[in-house]
Amino acid sequence: MSCQDESPGARKCANERCTKVFTGPKKYCSPRCRMRQNCRNYARKKRGVGSACPRSEFVEALRREVGPGRCLFCPREVSRREAVTCGQRECLRKYNTTWRSEERRRLRGEPSLYAREPEDEELAGEFRAEMGEMMRRTSLLLEEWCARVDELVADLGLPPRTGEMEGRG
Repeated sequence: MSCQDESPGARKCANERCTKVFTGPKKYCSPRCRMRQNCRNYARKKRGVGSACPRSEFVEALRREVGPGRCLFCPREVSRREAVTCGQRECLRKYNTTWRSEERRRLRGEPSLYAREPEDEELAGEFRAEMGEMMRRTSLLLEEWCARVDELVADLGLPPRTGEMEGRG
């Protein structure tokens, strides 16, 4: 039994919008058909264009928390950019369970557990501002403490600090 590409009989062009029937070893009836189909395939692969199923809200929310290139449910790396799990049985089970629960919530008309709300964004902005202020205060206190240690070392007549801590200033 031979492959369809090897058979000399008539067959349809591989371009999904072409209706021509032709014979020969190639998949497309013409270079133009091949180019058009390749353009369509490329457009489908582009992020967010022509996607058959949109990415779930919980996937987007978890991706924001975890970051790109990591499994959503464990610290392992994923092999592809668009993958959401590493493929381990536990991670796949967690993904499927979460997806089903979110679908049930959506069908019941309830909001997603991972939905972004405006007040959450506002609180996150306030939290970031407070954390930035605390980090600035902490760095000032740390530099003040380092200066006091340097003064104490100089008063005791010990050699000054060296190594990785030296670069502050």
